Amino acid sequence: MTSFSYLHFLQKETLKFMLVYSMITKPSFKLINASAGSGKTYTLVYNYMKELLLSPNHDHYRTLLALTFTNKAVNEMKSRIIKTLSEFAKKEDCEMRNKISEEINLEQREIRNKSERILKNILFNYSGFDVLTLDSFTHRIIRSFTLELKLPKSFEVIIDHDEVLNEVIDVLIDQVGIDKEITKSLVDYTHYKIDKNNNQSVKNIFLEASKIILNENDRFFLNKIKSISSKEFRETQIELSKIRLSESKKGIKFAQSILNKLSSNGIDESIFSNGMVIKHFTSIVNNNFDGIYSNNLEKNLLEGKRIIKKTGNPDHLIHLTEALIPEIYEYFINAKKCILKCNLIDELNKQWIPISFISTIADTLSSYEKEEKKILIAKFNEKISEVVEEYEAPFIYEKIGEKYKHFFIDEFQDTSKLQWKNLKPLLVNALESQNLNGSYGSVFLVGDPKQAIYRWRGGSINMFLKFLENRKFNNTEISISERLENRRSLYEIVDFNNKFFEMALESLTDLKYRSFYRESFYQNIISPKGGKVEIHFVKDKEEIIHIKKIIESLFEAKKDGFDWGSMAILVRKKNQAISTFESLSKTNIPIVSTESLLIKKSSSINLIISVLKLHIFPERSIERINICKYFIKKNDLDIYAHDFFVDSLKGSIEDFNKFLLKKFKVSFSPIEGYYFSFFELIENYINDLGLNKNFDSYLEFFLEYCYDFSIESNDIYRFLKKWERDSDKLTIPLPDDNQAVRIMTIHKAKGLQFPFVVLPFLNSDFQPSSRIRRQVWHPIEFKNTSVNFGRINFSPRLEKYSEKSKEIFDNDIKENELDALNNLYVGMTRAKAKMVIITSLFEKQKVKKNYAQLFQEFLKKNGLTPDLNRPYVFGSKKCLYVSNEEKKFKKDSVRPIFNFRWKNRLINFNSTNSRIERGVKVHILFSKIKDFSDANSAINFCIESGIFKIKKKSELSNLVNSVIYHDELKKVFELGNKIYNEKDILIPKKGFIRPDKLVLTKTTCYIIDYKTGKPKSDDNKQIKDYSNYLESIISLPIISYLVYINEKVVVKNISKHE
Repeated sequence: MTSFSYLHFLQKETLKFMLVYSMITKPSFKLINASAGSGKTYTLVYNYMKELLLSPNHDHYRTLLALTFTNKAVNEMKSRIIKTLSEFAKKEDCEMRNKISEEINLEQREIRNKSERILKNILFNYSGFDVLTLDSFTHRIIRSFTLELKLPKSFEVIIDHDEVLNEVIDVLIDQVGIDKEITKSLVDYTHYKIDKNNNQSVKNIFLEASKIILNENDRFFLNKIKSISSKEFRETQIELSKIRLSESKKGIKFAQSILNKLSSNGIDESIFSNGMVIKHFTSIVNNNFDGIYSNNLEKNLLEGKRIIKKTGNPDHLIHLTEALIPEIYEYFINAKKCILKCNLIDELNKQWIPISFISTIADTLSSYEKEEKKILIAKFNEKISEVVEEYEAPFIYEKIGEKYKHFFIDEFQDTSKLQWKNLKPLLVNALESQNLNGSYGSVFLVGDPKQAIYRWRGGSINMFLKFLENRKFNNTEISISERLENRRSLYEIVDFNNKFFEMALESLTDLKYRSFYRESFYQNIISPKGGKVEIHFVKDKEEIIHIKKIIESLFEAKKDGFDWGSMAILVRKKNQAISTFESLSKTNIPIVSTESLLIKKSSSINLIISVLKLHIFPERSIERINICKYFIKKNDLDIYAHDFFVDSLKGSIEDFNKFLLKKFKVSFSPIEGYYFSFFELIENYINDLGLNKNFDSYLEFFLEYCYDFSIESNDIYRFLKKWERDSDKLTIPLPDDNQAVRIMTIHKAKGLQFPFVVLPFLNSDFQPSSRIRRQVWHPIEFKNTSVNFGRINFSPRLEKYSEKSKEIFDNDIKENELDALNNLYVGMTRAKAKMVIITSLFEKQKVKKNYAQLFQEFLKKNGLTPDLNRPYVFGSKKCLYVSNEEKKFKKDSVRPIFNFRWKNRLINFNSTNSRIERGVKVHILFSKIKDFSDANSAINFCIESGIFKIKKKSELSNLVNSVIYHDELKKVFELGNKIYNEKDILIPKKGFIRPDKLVLTKTTCYIIDYKTGKPKSDDNKQIKDYSNYLESIISLPIISYLVYINEKVVVKNISKHE
């Protein structure tokens, strides 16, 4: 083809595309209401491809932004798009290409050529191919607006907020004794807790309250709190106390009045059933308001039933009491109004001080983030909100270097209100502005409100439902389509779910939610015949039977052709996953779960943790026992276990190290922690304890965890505290192709599918357990209070306080019902071929709605009677499974061998390290000497521990004597002084300091810092800092000594003003 003809071809092709593209002049907003298993990812990729191919520009992908929630979903969507482009370019026949060709009226040859060029462009500029998580997108915007948000350019993103909040609360508590207002508030709150016999620590209470700062659902109230001063909180609390006192007096007066009236008429406790009336009003008079409205007394008084005990009482007294019941009821109601106000104020007081500190905690957190150059990921949306509210969309695009015109958002039902608020201006800009060729942008949303299970993190189904109802976004009409066919499950499973949810949706109290479910629960069945559902009933509270049924179901499925890797056990609660994992671990069924992948389950890592604990607590016998257990099991020496345990507890940590070397040919140096960095220390343990020979994924993950810690600190104690907080959450990634039964929560299973699914423990109430501590915001509607809301514990009493509180209570019930049904829907739509449901059969019908009742009602509706002795089968009697998927074989991989001995050779030939090592050894020696009497024992300890060689004993003795008998130092080594060697001292606002030696005599405080090597200016600064810090907590005059221990001992008295 000549250059002229090729140019002519390109011009002609471009003209065609422009003609097609110019036809799309209106903004497009499409919403897909898609059911489970209906192919949401396929729909997204299809529309993404269509938009790519409509444009004449081969870099059009740079104006497209696809957003989803997880990295896994991002990777899946990216790979699907790349694979589809490749298929469009290379395959002779492609179903999706055929559909798109017909829909946009482009020839197959043109689509193939265009797909090839787009694919090349994407691969050459992959960074411009934006399929992102929402967090990644917000992170990108924040990075672009560091200057406007007053953030450091090199900030670090913190995912786990617990550690940061811990530090922030510590900083706040450190202000006690310094900040008068904080001190008074915390002291008053402590007294309040003592009065109420509340033994929960103040720090834990404040830590829980501080999480409000990061919870999107609390953002509205958080913004209001920031505008309320501590003075207003204090004045409102005083006013509430006055109101409580007044209302309690009124309530007591009502109660006393009716008691007096009853008494004057000769009516006492004996006339009433169980003496309830007299007991009730007597409790009020005695100022005991707890739980007095948790019975049926009010209902009985209103109905005039079950009040009077007629047996054994004279008729005239019975008639007199019956005549007084309306009056008793009136006094009951009047007193109740007063008492409920008291109860509400009591509830508000429980959280009043922590809530009043929220603004201070938020400010402290912001200061911490700036100083440490860190941002909590939970604050991303809040930061973006600041950008979106202040700047126009074009400016935001200019800052981030991209201009998106077409948005594709997956799992829209899980988008939080704040995330949507932040996205909205960008979407409006895309829809209401034209590019150079006069075309508008587009928005494509896909989701399923029946799978909305993230309300706790700000997700709101109501945004989706409003779109379905109003069909409009700003000035743009919304085109709504449904994908109600199920492409995942076989016929019988889809049919069962259709029938079940048709009945189950009636359990929703909220008519709006019920109506939505009724319109969208039904799935068109396009799958082939087959599939099986089993329902098993067990007695209530017999979890062991649930486990037994799980095991039986798994073995039966194995007989029917399901392999272990095709099976999944889905539970609602984490503790159910743990108990299932622990029970199945005792069988020969291969299993994998988040719990099995917890790195704390690794015996090798627990060995390292025990050794670290011995560094800090050498007297701990349990750690020696744990270390022995590891090597006894590894070497199959159980018959000698008792003798080994006894021997391991004898002597010092050095003796224990010798014991390990003798019995198991392993050891760890007690002094390594002093002169190695923390990360090097862990590497050495892996090598010295023989763990490098079986280096696995757990150790690899742990080593990375230790490396991240060592960047900030080398303190072993601090690491152990961090490990204590983190170990329950640290897991290695769940392998995708593992040939084992998976155990996971329904939340984790969302978006996944399995040929065979077991759903045990389906007996939960729709409402959260009362044992779960929950709190809600409650309006304060009393007069003369400047704070008009507070936070109270959620309990059944909430509905009694007022009409508003009843509304809060009822709304919570409705939302929990929807959460429960959505969780069930997600769980029951994961199975492809077979599903086993294990639920409970209650002897008595429970008042609260629960899963078990749904399954019982379903059976009854189908003419069956729930029974413990048989399963109920729907679908094929026999469910033989033949996998259509190719078996995935793991390729052989090279296991890395870790050996760190080369470092020892470096140390031997490195004079700098030799000097450092000598300095560490000298510090260890003098850390063992408090006074003159300790000299010999300290020298012997260092020789026995291998810190110094025995031939150095005489030299060490001379060195020690030249220090402790030095003219200026003799007084600090005398007997009778208070001496602290290498003790951490907490200084308010500064944290910990650790002088080598601190000596308190009756008249003076001495600070001694040992040095080896040449004097440096930093030496003076460090000891002067110690002196300045200690002045704030010690009233004695302070004298500071720098002691240089080399061939000669030089002592310098460091003046504070030097």
